[in-house]
Amino acid sequence: MTSRKAATWLFATMLLLSAVVFQDFRSSAQKRELPSDVSKTSNATLVTSPETMLVPVLTITPITWGVVGLDSNKVTDGPNLFPVGARVCNTGGTAATNVHSTFEWDSVNPLIDFRVGSGSFLDLATLGAGACADFYYEIEVVRSAAAYNTKRGFHITATADTLGVISTPTPREIFVEKLVSQNRNSVTQIKLNGTPVAFGGTMNLVVGNTYTIELVASTATNGYEQIESFINLPNVIFQTLSVSSTYTAPTGYTGNKLYEDGCGWDSLPTSPTYRSCLGTGKTGGNVTILYTVKVLSGAGTTKTLNTLIYDFSGSSYHYNDDFSTTFVFAQISLAPSAAGVSVSGRVSTAYDAGIRNVQLTLIEEDGTVHNALTGPFGYYRFVDIPSGQSVVMNIRSKRFSFDNPTRLITLKDELVGFDWVANP
Repeated sequence: MTSRKAATWLFATMLLLSAVVFQDFRSSAQKRELPSDVSKTSNATLVTSPETMLVPVLTITPITWGVVGLDSNKVTDGPNLFPVGARVCNTGGTAATNVHSTFEWDSVNPLIDFRVGSGSFLDLATLGAGACADFYYEIEVVRSAAAYNTKRGFHITATADTLGVISTPTPREIFVEKLVSQNRNSVTQIKLNGTPVAFGGTMNLVVGNTYTIELVASTATNGYEQIESFINLPNVIFQTLSVSSTYTAPTGYTGNKLYEDGCGWDSLPTSPTYRSCLGTGKTGGNVTILYTVKVLSGAGTTKTLNTLIYDFSGSSYHYNDDFSTTFVFAQISLAPSAAGVSVSGRVSTAYDAGIRNVQLTLIEEDGTVHNALTGPFGYYRFVDIPSGQSVVMNIRSKRFSFDNPTRLITLKDELVGFDWVANP
């Protein structure tokens, strides 16, 4: 009798264990089937062994909105150029070399394509361990009413030496909405290296140099469920090194991309809730988008850099009605080929005593900034400054004042004895 009870207990236990294992397996399978825009890795299985820490491991994540659009009333007005991008991160233990990203279309739509002259692939020489890089591509919508409510599938890939190809989630698509022009969104300022540039004005940029370009804007006080704010930067000319953003809604909110998803947007075309909010939340208010960019090419050309703020709120899509006026020109040139010269001198009191640790700044025509500090006897020196240009010099001291703290100089040859004397 005891033997039969033991056998019955053992059989019941085995059934229970089998049910638990099956439920765990089914739960895991269901989780794998849920749609997600989280990053994908270049390895099918995430391994945390010491060997993995000695190799690069790439992940890729979408960083822009899948919705674009044309003006709802007049397609010849308003925007038709939009960035579409992905962030590639190296979560491995060594640098990834020759990182290569490609934008690939998954369907055909002649009304949605790359911006004319835009690149469909981008390269990065190296991506350090623990570092991320953003790859932005530009999409152009043909200015035709036939483009409304059309779509085109796409994905973005990345790879590097010794690694396989990874991809953003599929299916995903670009969808063309009708955008309503409204004055609740406005661009208030554009800055180059912190200095405002008038709308319609010109930025003088040099190939090979790195700059900060800042977009300052405002939206409705509480923001919107979806918002994307940007400057149109052709990716064959500008390499976007990083983006930082600040918003007053929610209070003190900061980000690191052009797009903010406040409400949990459903980007999966096969979902019954596609192009709608899965949650609640808003982003906006006073907005600042700060690009750090490197100029790769384009010498001898002038490009128009438009700005745009567009959003989803309630049940419709909107953009800033000052779109046609809030732009600047980028005039691009090669770096001066003239030999570098030096500028040197002395900073002293009215009684000829040298002043140490005084900061001097020299700003070239293209915005390149050089800094120098005076030595123990008040001497300073700038070296390798391209000649044949006019530069601005500033002097700053906590203890002393100067009658002319800012001076304009035309550099032709070495400049020696360019002295500064403090007020008594």
